[in-house]
This record gives sequence, structure tokens and C-alpha cells, in this order.
Amino acid sequence: MQRAVSLILAIVACSSAFSQGRYKPVIDAQSIVDAEHQFESIAGSEGIRSAYLKTLAPDSIVFRPGPVKGLEFWQASTDPSSLLLSRNVTYADVASNGLLGYTTGNWRMYQRGKSESVAKFGQYVTIWEKRPSGWQATIDIGISHEKLPFPKPTDPYDASPAATSINADGRQRTRR
Repeated sequence: MQRAVSLILAIVACSSAFSQGRYKPVIDAQSIVDAEHQFESIAGSEGIRSAYLKTLAPDSIVFRPGPVKGLEFWQASTDPSSLLLSRNVTYADVASNGLLGYTTGNWRMYQRGKSESVAKFGQYVTIWEKRPSGWQATIDIGISHEKLPFPKPTDPYDASPAATSINADGRQRTRR
């Protein structure tokens, strides 16, 4: 009996180990980076408020500073057209089923035509959910901090694709 149990455990362990190599996750990290760049593009052409209203999911949560309903918050806010937002994606990842992902990086908010000394800086994390209409932001969290080294883009709304690489485990990683 003990031999039979040991044999079954050995077979299960081996089949589990061999099946790992055949599993191909569905990952499209570039599409989530493209969604982030689309957000930036809308923010540059139509304003920050419009970008959030077009990007957030109906059930989204944003932290300002505590959790609030995202669409309600941005519908009630005003958007000075002189404010510009630049977000630099430093990391993005998508779940193996391709339905959930996140982007993170640094942000810079500044006034058009004003000195860099009045700019605000911070970090953000956005959780994205794949819906029938495409990627929508379901959670957006940002913090502010003093100015850190942040590359000044020649065009803050340049939607050029980020570099993509594959890790040793076969998962796609995207960095900007």
C-alpha cells in the first residue's frame, strides 16, 4: 500500500513538473502600456479631467488622498487648462489570463509656460482591467514627493512604445 501511494505521488509530481513547461500564459503587456500612453495623450490634448473621465471604469476607485469613487470625483472637479500631466511608465505587468494588469512610474504636474520650480512630482500605480471596450483603470493611487531625477521628455505625450523583454520564466516585462 505504501509503495502504491509513493508511486502515485511520484507520478503526480512528475506530471506537474512537465506540465509547467507547456503552459503558455496569455500576456500582452504592451497593450496596457499603450492604454497608459493613450491616457497621457488625452491629458495633453483635452485636459487631465477628460483623460480620467475617458479612462476610468464606472466602478473605479481613486485615492485623493483616501478612497473615493473615481468618476464621481473627476466629474465634480475642475480642470485648469494650464495644468499638464506627464506620467513616465517604469514598469507594467499583466496577469497570465490577460484580464488584469498594472502600470507604475513617476508623474510630474506642471503649468504650461511656467518654471519647473513650481512643478509637483510623485509616483503612481494604476490597476487596469480588460473590459469589452478595452483596458479601463479600476484603481488609481498616487503620492507626492519632492523632485527626484525625472527625465524631462522632449514631448511629454509621445506615445512611443516601451521596451519589452521576456524573463527567464517566460513572462513578458515592459519597461520605459
